Amino acid sequence: MPEEDPKQEVSELPQHVLDTRYLKDLGERIWPHEESSEEEEEESAVELVGRDLQDIAWGRSCACDPDERRTRRQEGFDEDSDSDDGWFCTFRNIEEEYKFLLEYDKDADARLQKQSNRMNPSPPPPTPPPIVFPPYSFQHLPPEILLEIVQLAQASNPHAHIKLSHVDASLRAFVNLTPLLWSRVDFFYPMPVVHVYLERSADTLLKVTALPPHHSGLAHHPFLGDFKREEYNKMMQFFRALRPHRHRIISLRFRFSDLLFDVSDRNDVQTVAHDFLWDGPMAKLELLDLELVTWMWGGMKPILPSDSIRELRLCGPWTKHYMPLFSARLKSLVLADYVAPFSRILNALKATPCLTSLTFCDMAFGGTKGKEGSILNLDHLESLSFVRVFGSAVEALGTCIVAPNLVS
Repeated sequence: MPEEDPKQEVSELPQHVLDTRYLKDLGERIWPHEESSEEEEEESAVELVGRDLQDIAWGRSCACDPDERRTRRQEGFDEDSDSDDGWFCTFRNIEEEYKFLLEYDKDADARLQKQSNRMNPSPPPPTPPPIVFPPYSFQHLPPEILLEIVQLAQASNPHAHIKLSHVDASLRAFVNLTPLLWSRVDFFYPMPVVHVYLERSADTLLKVTALPPHHSGLAHHPFLGDFKREEYNKMMQFFRALRPHRHRIISLRFRFSDLLFDVSDRNDVQTVAHDFLWDGPMAKLELLDLELVTWMWGGMKPILPSDSIRELRLCGPWTKHYMPLFSARLKSLVLADYVAPFSRILNALKATPCLTSLTFCDMAFGGTKGKEGSILNLDHLESLSFVRVFGSAVEALGTCIVAPNLVS
């Protein structure tokens, strides 16, 4: 017979040989085989179990185990007489019969299943498992698709790009080198963060929000003095940082007491916030949301006409000096929190004939008498809203406005 390979892979051995080896090893660990003396005490229960396992393993030994065959050759047994002296594998003899029984059981199970299906209505088909897509990294996406995804996330969480930059080095590089993701600047950011946004936004158009909390009813509270001073200083620093970038501002939402705070650098000529807004450089401004307590003061410079603003919201008692903000390019107008002369409202609406959306909120009008015959032709107006407006003001406007395309 060919020589046995002592390094034969264990996985190639029959299962019953592996089971026999396991029983033998387990018995050896429980009851190591040693020469016993007569003085030794009786075997413990654990040792008895070990000896029984060894006996079982010895009884299962067969010619299928190459280690057993080598042992028998070393002990002088003749391999040709193995079958004669009874040393043969009973497992191997029943293998074919076992396979037959397995096949028979499968056929019997199939017959029983068919009979059960005939007796019982078939159940509804099982719900298919959910589709599981293979893991896919952001790095595999084209940059323009990844940018769209991050911008959609920013709609609900403006800081989504910051979290994305913490994933790994490649995404951090993508976020830091994409100016559009840094184009929203907020007053509530710490000033070092504001400077980071302004730097990384490069030449991208900016959307600026400066809406500190209202202090109505608490303006003279003694404990608010320090807080209001810090807020005033922060607003000055915020606009000073924005000043070199005001030509990039496309959207500005601003709420404050007035426009008299200084926004100039130490080495520049003093510049108040009013001049920051209206002396010309903000030529790309398309949305302006302005809420002030004080709108007029002595020495106020005239506001230059603006043809770039498309959406305008004025909250508070704005004066006639702000009339240059109303132009034929304006598409959306919101006027709020104002007891206004009716003539001023008429003049503002006459200057904006292309409005598509008009909203009045918390408004009252004075001096409506004598204006009953005025006509406002707003041919493009599609939406007209009155929110908490006095009935007389609604009636006065309703008789003046002619809007054939009005939808709501």
